[in-house]
Amino acid sequence: MKKLSISLDDDLADQATTLAEQVAGGNFSLLTAVALRLLSTVPAHDLAELIELQRVDRRAATRDAWMRAFWDVLSDIMGRPEMKTAFDNPLAPRQFGDFYAVLLLNNVARYDAEDDPFIPYIGPMPVKPGSPPPFQWNFDRATSPVVAARAVASKLREYGVEVSAPQRR
Repeated sequence: MKKLSISLDDDLADQATTLAEQVAGGNFSLLTAVALRLLSTVPAHDLAELIELQRVDRRAATRDAWMRAFWDVLSDIMGRPEMKTAFDNPLAPRQFGDFYAVLLLNNVARYDAEDDPFIPYIGPMPVKPGSPPPFQWNFDRATSPVVAARAVASKLREYGVEVSAPQRR
């Protein structure tokens, strides 16, 4: 048997420790072996995609990096990869079909603090009779930008915004 050392995000380490206590008598090594065996059954393409999304999450260590990661993932999901480099300002609105998406500030008089929640907002543009209502989320700082982007993309698709080129993120 080989002894290995790994680094995990705090929340993932806590989840794994709790799970090991629940199902493996606290044996983290046994839980890891089972997880790796299951992971080996995942197709290589799907696994590569999961790894890329984990990299995105890890890059989101600061508020600015979280916002960049959110826009990158949302742009990919919606088939608009050109939008990743089209905007320098993470607070600038982006247009997806007949809707715009924007990250709102929590305060009027100051830029958000590092631990403030993220507030993605989408609305129709232009507003027409029968347009769906605007929608807003409130994601705390610990929320993955991948999870947030998926939620926004799901609502945009629900509102009828078509994906330009299907992406799996």
